[in-house]
Amino acid sequence: MGLTRSRHPSVPHRIRPILGKAYRNSPVGAVGCVVVGLVAATLQGVAPVWGVHRGFSTAEIATLMAATQIGGLLCQWPLGWLSDRIDRRWVILGAALCTIVAAVGSIAAGSGSFGLLIALFALWGGMAEAIYPLSVAHANDHAKPTDYVPLAGTLLILWSIGSAAGPLAATVAMERFGPDALFVYVAVLVGAFAGFVLWRMACRGRVAAEEAEHFVGLAAGSSPAPAELDPRIRPEDEAECEPGYDDCEDVPAR
Repeated sequence: MGLTRSRHPSVPHRIRPILGKAYRNSPVGAVGCVVVGLVAATLQGVAPVWGVHRGFSTAEIATLMAATQIGGLLCQWPLGWLSDRIDRRWVILGAALCTIVAAVGSIAAGSGSFGLLIALFALWGGMAEAIYPLSVAHANDHAKPTDYVPLAGTLLILWSIGSAAGPLAATVAMERFGPDALFVYVAVLVGAFAGFVLWRMACRGRVAAEEAEHFVGLAAGSSPAPAELDPRIRPEDEAECEPGYDDCEDVPAR
């Protein structure tokens, strides 16, 4: 690291997240991060409770949860590759619809076909988790390089809000309506998000291919620190910061 000739990244100064600006920059990106928090955190925290209610053993529940992680690992690359070539919102919409299929399919499968449940949980984890990096990439398509760091932090806060509220809402629904209410909660929430994506596509055209950023795989809730290492953020760009994110100062390159 010390011997490399690569240019060091710019260090942001007094960065603070601005939720309103993040939404104005990319409504789909901002709402998508909230939805991923509401759904993915619920999947990881509450799905095991559903498994207990359905009479699955500890090993079977662990297998289902492992399937969600494997699905998340396998789905990001092809979805990211596709989103670099077409409107990312179509890919986000497709991931949302697949998440709904997985949720409804899990209700239909119940505890009768464990092999099918493994496949559905892999689809659920792969598609729901992929919405986060797709939303971040879509938000970056509409942002300037100087905004990447505060935008990453703001999107992480939005995800955190969803991840704090999601498990609570899902457990309340399960207590009142039974364990399968978990999947109804997911299907309704993601269905509403899919409708929002379609509405935004009617309101705003896609970013030109030459202006779009390349997709980078991210785990939901990833730290915004990697954005600070982005070589596209140049030290001389420090003076170009817009009012709103921070109290920018002209800082000479070191």
